[in-house]
Amino acid sequence: WNLINNNINNEANQAGILEGIENIKTPTRLFFIPYSSQYFNANDKQKKLAQLEALGIECIQLDDRGKVDLAALIKILAEREMNEVWIEAGEGLNGAFLKANLIDELMIYYAPVILGSEAKGMFTLPAYENLENKITTTLIDHRWVGQDLRMRFKLK
Repeated sequence: WNLINNNINNEANQAGILEGIENIKTPTRLFFIPYSSQYFNANDKQKKLAQLEALGIECIQLDDRGKVDLAALIKILAEREMNEVWIEAGEGLNGAFLKANLIDELMIYYAPVILGSEAKGMFTLPAYENLENKITTTLIDHRWVGQDLRMRFKLK
């Protein structure tokens, strides 16, 4: 995800993380209805909240020992009737959601490429010493998307 660019074919771009916020002019696409923008963080060490709020972005702090309290985040989203949340993240955040038992389904895309043993994994998790600790899934859907295989799993 990159710095939001105001000049993307004059269309609304709903995804992105605001980085380099000091260079952003008020992007009107953040105010499209029914979309809203929220910024969840643990603290304001980077002093961004006032700038984000000036852009019309709701800022919510959910501090859990210096990290965002993920259970509180999901609770707030549920209270706002945001019942389906798609998380596209790196292995750290993915692993944190999985460890907190906050994932009920996985959507995995398998591309026909080989990345090697140093490639990043999908989840940061502790090494399991035995199979009793494994996380079990059930395949509930699969389909081809071009050359990629999309698989949807339910976590047990």
